[in-house]
Amino acid sequence: MIRADFHHLPYPENSFDYIFEFESVCHAINIRQVLQNVHKVLREGGQFTLFDGFRVLPMDQLDNNQKTARFLIEKTLGINEGIYIEDFRQISTEVGFKVLECEDLSTNILPNLKRFESILNFFLPTAIQLRIVQKIFPRYFVHNAIAGLLMPILVEAGIQGYYRLKLERA
Repeated sequence: MIRADFHHLPYPENSFDYIFEFESVCHAINIRQVLQNVHKVLREGGQFTLFDGFRVLPMDQLDNNQKTARFLIEKTLGINEGIYIEDFRQISTEVGFKVLECEDLSTNILPNLKRFESILNFFLPTAIQLRIVQKIFPRYFVHNAIAGLLMPILVEAGIQGYYRLKLERA
């Protein structure tokens, strides 16, 4: 097994026919660099399929509560700065990919987000219980709980989205 940072892939050019990513690119510090590296290691005609979360609406279209919720979701999930789906598509084409498919799966994941939200509301109905949980559980559990409570609201409002993209090295 090789462990590597996707900003600096340790493979020669034209090494792969297919690369698959699941909820990782959103954590990249430099999306363009990641896409350039994936493009470099794919063979011509090779494909890159990814499932990930993206911003949908710009900040200037959000009220203060929505801005705060987006900030909290991204920070608690360890996302440096979210990227808009359209910006991601644009960068993909700029580095040499052809966007074959871009499917919004937000409504597909909403039932699971709502189920997670209801579980959290059952176990953490008050701020006091949240403070207790903060002292007992690891920090990442609490961070996921915060994101789990806020994410359904922003996905339902069309502010955040979950997409499957299929890119091809041109």
